[in-house]
Amino acid sequence: MGSSVYNESHCLDTTAKEAIDNADKYLFADKKAMEFVSLLHRMAKAAGYIITDRIVFLDKQTGKEYR
Repeated sequence: MGSSVYNESHCLDTTAKEAIDNADKYLFADKKAMEFVSLLHRMAKAAGYIITDRIVFLDKQTGKEYR
């Protein structure tokens, strides 16, 4: 995701890059989930409804459950 493969000493550091890239993936997934919930609320409002309870859904790719 664009993070450097080298550490401050300019040595190859693939472990750090993998960790940063994995964290970036989770942040993207959480942002995507928040946008999805926002979309559902806007759709309900446009149709004359209000979502009154918690929305729970599961990401089919990661298996992560959002509440």
